[in-house]
Amino acid sequence: GTLLLSSYSAGVHATVRTGADTVTPQPVGRSGLAYNDVTPAPSTTVQVYGLRTNASDRSNLAVYNMGSNPVSLKVTLASGENGSSYDLTASQPLSLPAYGWYQFGDANALRAAGFATGYATIQSVSGAGSFGAYGVVNDQITNDGSFIPALSGATGVSKLTVPVLVEAGAFESELILANRGAATATFTLQYFESLSPANGKGGTTTIAVPPGQQRIIPQAVDFLRSKGVSIGPRGQASYGGSLQVKLSGVGFDSVFAGARTSSLSSAGGEYGVFYPTVGSNQTFSDSAFVLGLKADANDRSNVAAINTGDAGSGSITLELQVLDGSSGGSAAGPPLSANLNPGDWVQPSGFFAAANVPNGYVRVRRTAGTAPWYAYGVINDGGSPGQRTGDGSYVPGVTP
Repeated sequence: GTLLLSSYSAGVHATVRTGADTVTPQPVGRSGLAYNDVTPAPSTTVQVYGLRTNASDRSNLAVYNMGSNPVSLKVTLASGENGSSYDLTASQPLSLPAYGWYQFGDANALRAAGFATGYATIQSVSGAGSFGAYGVVNDQITNDGSFIPALSGATGVSKLTVPVLVEAGAFESELILANRGAATATFTLQYFESLSPANGKGGTTTIAVPPGQQRIIPQAVDFLRSKGVSIGPRGQASYGGSLQVKLSGVGFDSVFAGARTSSLSSAGGEYGVFYPTVGSNQTFSDSAFVLGLKADANDRSNVAAINTGDAGSGSITLELQVLDGSSGGSAAGPPLSANLNPGDWVQPSGFFAAANVPNGYVRVRRTAGTAPWYAYGVINDGGSPGQRTGDGSYVPGVTP
């Protein structure tokens, strides 16, 4: 069900992490996902992208009412292969009572439509209340879920930034691109290698996605390498960096880009985490917070930041400070300073754990430069790398 959070104070946020204990033969640990609160806002249509059903994955689609008045919704699936549509609510609109929640399981969503991959459009057909939606892609073997938030179509956006693509140790990213527009969308992808730039600093390539289609590109870093982007040889080093996305042919309100980073389980299947792009209208300037972080025997937390500025926008300096969530937000441990050029991505190893705070959050402030930036966190199962499942939960940054 839904949870209504009310406060007379500004700057109040909630982060939820939903997980389940693993079972034999999977490693001892937990798999799960995280998601932030959503502020009710008028919207008539939203989309959920990145859905798929196959031998490896299944997808659920959920909708919820954020208001005290009933709302009725029409839910339509589009095939990522050819753009054909399937109305999940053909007999009658789905009616949600006040603060109601409903989930279409995999059998009642993509499999019912006969689509291997696709995306959903959710429309309000009656009622004045606010509603929301999201998807969850579950691994068929580990049952690990990746949370996909709904989007209402980007407006006033000049580019998108995928926070990070990785090819590092057990972790590897897939890239998702979708186009629900009426014309072919040409995505210009500029990759910035940050872990091993001496082997190749990245570069630019283009991908055309026909109208109505969705592409799920596994081994995204290797895919970029195959397109001529300057990245060192596969297996020679660990690679990771941000991806800036520009567009021609259709508007940003008609497309989607996102990534899912996973690691293989020794018992089969994968553990992964999904994250959408950050629009140029969603970046930060002065300060932001990454909430809900943990560091104990069963959990570790990483915080990452990206300079999302264009070439020529200059470098920035960010200060990261751990705050103790159990002691009124008092500073814990020394601050860390990071200097980032446009496109640079950084994830300071062990930074949160070094503060010795089991429950806390991180304040990120820009102390020099004027370029926009973004920050986020990942909570991993296992107190140290290699322990338990290693499954990650993505926590987007929020402004005060």
